[in-house]
Amino acid sequence: MKPLCPLLALALLAAGCSTAPRYQTERGLPDLLAQTTASAPAQSANTLPRLPASAPRPAYRLGAGDELAVTVWGPREVWQDVVPQGGNPSRSQVTVQDDGAIVLPLVRRVAVAGLTVTEALQRIGEAYRGVAGARFQVDAALARARPQTVLVEGAVVRPGQVTLAPEGSTLGEAVVGAAGGLTEAANPARGVLFRGGDQYALDWDTAQQGGSDLHRVALQPADRIYFPPRRVGVVYVFGEVSNPGLYPIPTQGLTVLQALAQAKGPLVPQADQRALVLLRAGDAAEPAIYRFSLEEALAAPEIALLPGDRLFVPATGLTDWERTLRQAVPIFGVIPR
Repeated sequence: MKPLCPLLALALLAAGCSTAPRYQTERGLPDLLAQTTASAPAQSANTLPRLPASAPRPAYRLGAGDELAVTVWGPREVWQDVVPQGGNPSRSQVTVQDDGAIVLPLVRRVAVAGLTVTEALQRIGEAYRGVAGARFQVDAALARARPQTVLVEGAVVRPGQVTLAPEGSTLGEAVVGAAGGLTEAANPARGVLFRGGDQYALDWDTAQQGGSDLHRVALQPADRIYFPPRRVGVVYVFGEVSNPGLYPIPTQGLTVLQALAQAKGPLVPQADQRALVLLRAGDAAEPAIYRFSLEEALAAPEIALLPGDRLFVPATGLTDWERTLRQAVPIFGVIPR
């Protein structure tokens, strides 16, 4: 029968202790990769449309809730039955209805949703000229734009709703201008834009250094922007490595291979490179154990470590129980996160 991994044996020995955690079934590298990537943004923000930096922005498109100020000049005799005192010109402030139309004297409903103000003016003029020919003149202007907002959350100076400009707003205008920018506690490289059912990774750090034009991403109503706080935490690497101990997780994160490199392991020949073990407590009631080989880790995508993770490099065989027990103590103790 295959010898039991020292880490698992210790876990079983501690199972009767009231302070010992309960462990989930041992898992392999595919489970760890799935757990690591499950919450990662699936798409790059490089695919999102940008607004021009200096050129004129796209014209505003009318939609339900917009208010238009419409002025119409026409023959007085035409207005006498529809406007009090036969007023000329006729001035109306109308709201675009849910069906995309506005209601005006004499011509009734005119569909304007999706049009620019200039295009809507042309359509209103055509509607009135259909009543009495070229004797009608029309003017229209946007009186009040419908409220279009995005939500900026997380480690920003002024989190909350941000109203988009009628001509469009950029990510930079929302994050820096309206929300006041990121706080010192923010992790600028780990931002996320939620749009519908999609998520887009936002590396604000690279953009601030001129490495991308992320700040010009065009926002859409109901977008949600989130910048998490910097995760100040540590992982513990122990077992057959030269420098076992606590290792802080930097802003850009820490992978299994990076942690092993910092701990200068695994040691050869005493380390069992076929049986690396990662203990992940997280928020689960039963911490999970992932077991994989160094060869698998080298061939797989980078595996990001989380605060509180314990990475154990076992020895070949169970010849040194005293050392194993001494190194495994942090499993059952409290490790800062």
